[in-house]
Amino acid sequence: MKPKAGSFALAIAAFGVAGAAWGAETASRPVTLEIGMRYWHSAGRTGNISFDDYDFGDGRTERLRKAKLDYRGLAGDAAEAFFRVEDEDGGWFVKGNLGGGALGGGHMTDEGYTPFLSVYSNTRSHMHGGNLAYFTLDVGHELWQNDRARLGAFLGYNFYYETAPAFGRVQTASYPAFLPGEVESYVPEFTQDNNWHLGRAGLSGRIRLIDRLDLDLDAAFVYGHLDGKDHHIQSDYNPLPIRGDGPGTQLEAVLSYPIADAVSLGVGGRYWAFWSDGSLHWNAAYGYPGSEDKSAGAWSRRYGGFVQLAVKFGYLPAPSENLDLDEEISEADGGQKTAANPVVWELGMRYGRSSGNFGYNLYDDENPAQRNSRLTYHGLGADSGELFFRVEHRDGGWFAKGAFGGGIIGGGRLADEDFVTPDFPVYSRTVSGQRGGKLAYLTLDVGHELWQDGRARLGAFAGYGFSHEIATVFGCTQTAAADPCRPGDVSTELPALAQEDDWHAVRVGLSGRVRLIDRLSLNVDAAFVYAFLRGEDHHILRPDINPLPLHGDGPGGQFEAVLDYPLSETVSLGVGGRYWTSFSGGYSLWGRTVGYRGDGNNKTTVWSRRYGAFVQLSVRLNGLEATPDKS
Repeated sequence: MKPKAGSFALAIAAFGVAGAAWGAETASRPVTLEIGMRYWHSAGRTGNISFDDYDFGDGRTERLRKAKLDYRGLAGDAAEAFFRVEDEDGGWFVKGNLGGGALGGGHMTDEGYTPFLSVYSNTRSHMHGGNLAYFTLDVGHELWQNDRARLGAFLGYNFYYETAPAFGRVQTASYPAFLPGEVESYVPEFTQDNNWHLGRAGLSGRIRLIDRLDLDLDAAFVYGHLDGKDHHIQSDYNPLPIRGDGPGTQLEAVLSYPIADAVSLGVGGRYWAFWSDGSLHWNAAYGYPGSEDKSAGAWSRRYGGFVQLAVKFGYLPAPSENLDLDEEISEADGGQKTAANPVVWELGMRYGRSSGNFGYNLYDDENPAQRNSRLTYHGLGADSGELFFRVEHRDGGWFAKGAFGGGIIGGGRLADEDFVTPDFPVYSRTVSGQRGGKLAYLTLDVGHELWQDGRARLGAFAGYGFSHEIATVFGCTQTAAADPCRPGDVSTELPALAQEDDWHAVRVGLSGRVRLIDRLSLNVDAAFVYAFLRGEDHHILRPDINPLPLHGDGPGGQFEAVLDYPLSETVSLGVGGRYWTSFSGGYSLWGRTVGYRGDGNNKTTVWSRRYGAFVQLSVRLNGLEATPDKS
């Protein structure tokens, strides 16, 4: 089971409220809180190796290696929230993180060894569409510290989830099976799902290197339990449970530098490695009831670098009671209002939870008014991480803003309808379950203020937006009276259809901000968009029309509202909502498919909608100038 990122986002909000209270005192407090977000790019490897007893026929029996599945080159991109709470008088600390993301590539090899096979076999499959998620919680105590360094010990728990699907299968050795061309590259062959539950014991330290540059180190020995599943999707032993226990290591190092009183930027690296000795539970595979379990080992490694933005509460100066849109409080000037630097930066991170739907209507090539089919992907719940910025030149009134984000679509369904036509006399409606989808988006705008006073401002902007969304559905079940996909015909493990849409949009809109009460502000963006679609419909079980290009263009809208509250002079916490919609009138390009080469195009309308809420943590800086370190 994957941890839910939404619960941690609520915890961040709670920490932010507590931080505001701590920040209201200038005197230092024994309890400090650090919260932040990271982007982690990593590579990894996972797999399993199985053993069996071989009877040589002469009275000798020996335990030999039978098969090895090795998933390599698993590039991952993950968003992560983290925290650390310290009681500096008592020496106790609590720290943790929660993250998740997507695995974007790699390949898998399946080796079968002699003498179990007459000839050595080694097949290769390509990978895409994997996911990862993780959660860590530690409690520790300082062992030693001085003015420049500290060292503590901790105990904790780590959960790590990883799934890696592999497609196609090509023999690279001399075994006479899975020869080139026998298995299509889109056919799912394998998936390994690993759930690692790990106890942690380790050391955590920090040292001041030069000036205000700090190095944080964590090193943990782990021992845990694997509860996994090996999916041979085209076989009668899918899924095949794999369970075991074993040791591992987790290492992390971060260089951080404060850029304001409470804000720091960091860059770091991480290495995780786990090993399990256990068994493949053949008696749990439906094709092998009563079979004996076989010895097996499993492993997982992941390593890479990350960047982070962190905010520390507990030693903050008192925030101003009257923050103004155009002025800031300067402590050096005795609390008097001074003109701000004309260039102001806002940088931040968001976690969002959204729902969406998209699909298309297909019309007849000879009678464009006749709708033949409709595919509707709905209930597409997604979790995403996002980086955003805004740069303002207050004297000139110009501003630039943008956002970049991505995430995982974890659920949803497809309804595939074929309507009654002269060529199709029976209505058909099949449903399929969606998992493993992905989304990514980018916006970049340039604008100018039209009007402002002491409590509000309004500007206009123009820009560019890009969004990518892919949903893959598995299985196929008929819910009407037609014959295709009768219950039980198509396994729920088999991918049946997918839709992949790329929207390139021109954006024109208004951006405003208004001070509501006290220091609570409302930010609103509203944009009209005109988008150009380049998409593909994948009927995976029909190679003659896979893929089917979808091209078109049309209007849409994007709306966003954020309530934000400053926790200090530089840091604010916000909650907001967003609604995006796009529509395209165009064509499906049947002439580019394998089975309909040279045919004409069919009128096709495509739509996409996504809406949801997010929490954000942002930092506001004048000219990106670092201020004295208060820690």
